[in-house]
Amino acid sequence: MSVHNEIFVCAKNIKLLKNCCETTSYRKLKEIKLAYGITGTKEVTVDHVCLFFGITLEQYRESQKITKKEDK
Repeated sequence: MSVHNEIFVCAKNIKLLKNCCETTSYRKLKEIKLAYGITGTKEVTVDHVCLFFGITLEQYRESQKITKKEDK
């Protein structure tokens, strides 16, 4: 699945977005769940993340791109 078609967010996405460690990304994900009342098996969506951090969908998508400068 391509990054542009992802609906749900996991800790690795938060890690890329905020440029933080894995522990912090799980903590942020938990904060988002608490803020929006996401419980049980329900998942955090890209829209939740964009609203929580006050960013656009395009900004989120840009943060998820991994470029290898060595390949250029």
